[in-house]
Amino acid sequence: VTSTTDEEIAAITPASLTVTASALDKTYNGNNLATISLNSNKIGDDTILFSYEATTFDDSKAGEGKTVTVSGISISGDDAFDYTLSNTTATTTASINKKAIPVSATGSSKMYDGTTNANSVVSYHTSGLIGDPDVTFSGTATFIDKNAADDKLVSISNITISGTDAGNYSLSNNATSTTASISQKNIEASINPYIKYYDGTTDASLTFAIQDVLSGDDISLSADNVHYISKSAYTYELDQNFSINVNGLDQDNYSIYIDLNPLSSNLNNGSIIAKDLHVTAHGINKDYDGSTAATVNLTCDSI
Repeated sequence: VTSTTDEEIAAITPASLTVTASALDKTYNGNNLATISLNSNKIGDDTILFSYEATTFDDSKAGEGKTVTVSGISISGDDAFDYTLSNTTATTTASINKKAIPVSATGSSKMYDGTTNANSVVSYHTSGLIGDPDVTFSGTATFIDKNAADDKLVSISNITISGTDAGNYSLSNNATSTTASISQKNIEASINPYIKYYDGTTDASLTFAIQDVLSGDDISLSADNVHYISKSAYTYELDQNFSINVNGLDQDNYSIYIDLNPLSSNLNNGSIIAKDLHVTAHGINKDYDGSTAATVNLTCDSI
């Protein structure tokens, strides 16, 4: 009996392997590198190892749902020869979250201007910026009150960030505080002409003209113990032993220079004017003597 067996040879074709990617969100750090993981449609527990050349976001800026590209994908492992890689690149999406940064402030000084506005004296600072970004901070800075003083509390609210790179950052605080100073406003005052009519005394009075006082502010000048050096008419020089007082609720907000030159200049600025003297004649009765001669008593309003 003769028997024969027919054999047929068949090939196992490698399966097509498709690689997919997923990526982790990250916080903005100035680069476009991404952290990814790769998966595939491999069969069962086959041992397939993945490698790649680059994983990058489409750019480095903060944003949601950004495209992440994995390039240069290749496979290895014990079962790698059982597969044909159908793609060497893969894409997915992930977010670059804004980096939170703190904001602080320092203050300088301004001259008294009657307001609590401190925007011009505040500088903003932060830590954690990446590189040298184009960012600017602004806010509403306010002194505790308007008055001149050193190291005054400044409260800052509504802090915002702007600039080309502002979108990569978020603020961890939108309010802060610092200290700054308000210096006194420099102003000048002059003495008004001080003229009186002779009254037999050396008493004098001074009034002042103050320049550049802010509208609504309460400040004035007065003088005590003011006397001419003589009671005589045409005296214009004052005894220097007098005092000038600064008065008013806003006096401490100003530094006043008082021009004292008129005190010793000339008669146009101040003097004792001679008093008009009025003389009155009072006739005295007499017995007839054949003449027109008369006798009178004279009186005047001298002091």
